[in-house]
Amino acid sequence: MVVLIAHYFILVQPSFAGYQPQLNRAPHVAVDFFFMLSGFILFKVYGAGFTRAPEAGHLRAFYLRRFIRIWPLHAVTLAFMVAFAIYQGQDGGLRDIVLNLLLIDAWGLSDTFVYNVPSWSISCEAAAYLLFPFAAHLALKRGGTAGLVVFSLAIYAVLIAVGAGRLDQPDGIPERLVILRILAAFPLGMALAARSDLFDGVPEAGLSLMQGLCIVVVIVVVGLEWPDVLVIPAFAVLMLATTADRGLVGRMARGGALHRAGEISYGIYMIHWPVIMCLFPLRYRLTGDSSSTALELVYLVAVLVIVWGLSVLSYARFEMPLRAAVRTGQGRRA
Repeated sequence: MVVLIAHYFILVQPSFAGYQPQLNRAPHVAVDFFFMLSGFILFKVYGAGFTRAPEAGHLRAFYLRRFIRIWPLHAVTLAFMVAFAIYQGQDGGLRDIVLNLLLIDAWGLSDTFVYNVPSWSISCEAAAYLLFPFAAHLALKRGGTAGLVVFSLAIYAVLIAVGAGRLDQPDGIPERLVILRILAAFPLGMALAARSDLFDGVPEAGLSLMQGLCIVVVIVVVGLEWPDVLVIPAFAVLMLATTADRGLVGRMARGGALHRAGEISYGIYMIHWPVIMCLFPLRYRLTGDSSSTALELVYLVAVLVIVWGLSVLSYARFEMPLRAAVRTGQGRRA
């Protein structure tokens, strides 16, 4: 949701030009949190299954589940954006379509991301999924968790050297190097999952304080345009402090709108860009170049409602049925 709102206001420069630096960096910082969270969740859910060296059948089952999790909706939104680009006379060409379709455009193969632009991070996720079984197996060995941390810190050192502490692109990290961002954050999330009991003895009030301080750090870093990498320790502490649904943030995420937003978060992420791109031509047809803060907020509410509705529909009628079909098929083969 943070990415959606930031992307919307990035395009509304007349009313929010004074906040462009923060708006440009906020979605990138959110993506790095997502990369870390992805490593954390996958290790918690699947890590123990790779205690022994990954076997062909186990790998096939894992890869199929992750493929069904990300590719079908990616393919649908990509097809829509290709059609929209052709309609707008801005077709990027067959090479870009193939790279996007195969989810390899962010593997150092593109200088500019096109079509459903935010899907570059899904391309990074696909690379992490391919490596995960082997990384999880190594992490479960003696000293493996420390190895993940050392590897992660080494990649962050490279990112700091390249981007002077900034993680966004192109001002910080060139598009051809964005894959390094998940190679840093994802294994760190795995290592945090292996030590997720670190704060078990901390009382609720202490966890709430830690969570609040971490959120303040993230806001200050983004708001004052400090180096993005400073949010990484805050994200790590926030993740450990929230993992057992304890503390104020943990309780808020346990149910209600935040829980529902988490369920449909992939749909929100993949659908928001096509919606924004389609509504902007309509917006300018209706109002021309006139702009005001109030008007932009009205359009933002419209975007939020449409994206939320489509994401709920996608989750219930498209994503979940596909996942259920895969689980059923795997159960029968077993």
